[in-house]
Amino acid sequence: MKKFIYTLVVMGLLLSAVPITALAQGEPSIGDTLFEVATQGGYSEVKEDTLVFTVAKGLRFFFSVLGIIFLIIIVYAGFRWMTAGGNEEQISEAKKWLTNSIIGLIIIILAYSITYFVGAAVSYSTVSDHPFYD
Repeated sequence: MKKFIYTLVVMGLLLSAVPITALAQGEPSIGDTLFEVATQGGYSEVKEDTLVFTVAKGLRFFFSVLGIIFLIIIVYAGFRWMTAGGNEEQISEAKKWLTNSIIGLIIIILAYSITYFVGAAVSYSTVSDHPFYD
């Protein structure tokens, strides 16, 4: 019975993340928002080699690399746990790896959220009719 309830909870959590990821795909990027601001300001030709675009691309690349590193660490910790063979010391070491990687993922998500919010706030502050400031 406990295994059935555990399976239902895990499946519910996995399936509840699907609509969230579908909604997240419609968000404009910082570069798109800056382009919109520039066109409303009368600058029809915006070059993408400016400092703002370069920083936005660099941050996107940086957070992507961190996500890939997180995935590798999770797979490594899971492999260590599965090959522990009942050895409690190896299992506890694998649990430490998993715990630390999840804490790292939370920090990465918070850093990305703060970066996105600051970038959106700065770029939207020049647009008067945007719903971000209604």
